[in-house]
Amino acid sequence: MILTYRSALFLGTLIFCALLTACDKLAYPAGYSLSPDGAGGYGADKAVSAYYSGASSGSFTPSGDEYNTAGKYMLYVRDSSVKPGDSIDTLIGNFGEPGRVVSTEYDFELYVYNNTYTRLLLVAVKDNMIIGFYTDSEDFYYNGIAYGERLEKVNKALGKSYEVTDVLTYDDGKYSLRIFIDVPGGGTVTGIYLLGNTIKEDKYTDKVKRDAEQLLLDLTNSIRARHNLPLLSWSSSAALSSRKHSLDMAENSFFCHIGSDLTDPGLRLNASGISYEAAGENIIAGYDSVIYASHAWFNSPEHRKNILDERFCNIGIGFEYLQDSIYKTYITQAFYR
Repeated sequence: MILTYRSALFLGTLIFCALLTACDKLAYPAGYSLSPDGAGGYGADKAVSAYYSGASSGSFTPSGDEYNTAGKYMLYVRDSSVKPGDSIDTLIGNFGEPGRVVSTEYDFELYVYNNTYTRLLLVAVKDNMIIGFYTDSEDFYYNGIAYGERLEKVNKALGKSYEVTDVLTYDDGKYSLRIFIDVPGGGTVTGIYLLGNTIKEDKYTDKVKRDAEQLLLDLTNSIRARHNLPLLSWSSSAALSSRKHSLDMAENSFFCHIGSDLTDPGLRLNASGISYEAAGENIIAGYDSVIYASHAWFNSPEHRKNILDERFCNIGIGFEYLQDSIYKTYITQAFYR
């Protein structure tokens, strides 16, 4: 058996770590693969991973007339287009019925187009009208920006002088645009997220939390599909185990792979009735959106290894929110085969 543990924390600025508070005597070092050493303990050997970096393929570039007619908020993707202000009827007419509609912690729903993971599209809808979108589709084109483009092209398109970082932010007063960059993979664009500036935070209901888990499954499988890796299947047992660990961290004010009962990720999987050949875990806290959490993991070389580990074929995700906890939101990803 092989276990790999990765931790991530966000609080104001992004900090990656393997331990916090009382966990310092129990946590395994991030970036290492841990396997039984035959003597009741664990011997550490460095984990290995590979990642893919490539330019966009098949990106659609509209003609000048098309662009001028569409306006600067038009997204070209999945052989069609979408823009804020369109109705649900227009959305479904262009893209068909979504794979599912999910609730969010904000005052809008997301229409999820996930039938092809290399062309993932999420469309934000409020009061039957489109107010934004997220995509990491390999064929998207937005305002001069396409999947796989380098920073120089982004700066030229927006008239800015950004430096390489994992998320670029552009706000024109009406809409906020987030441009996601694959820093470890060469500094190219991997996705965009556009939202109107009038959105409001809503409640973290049980449905919102469960929908967040499924959305993170889509985001994780999108990454794997774009790196030519097998998709992960949902494990309800691993999800239950992950939820328990996320809630444990929230309720007991710690952030660590070792639970308050001293169980590690492997023991938690075993307790859920799961036998495994290889397993891994990512944790993160303090993110109010799984879109940002997924991208933060992907931009951390150590967490990226679990996401891109070709050995894994199953995943369970646990999202918990506790208002009175230190970091409010806690997410656990459990991988195994």
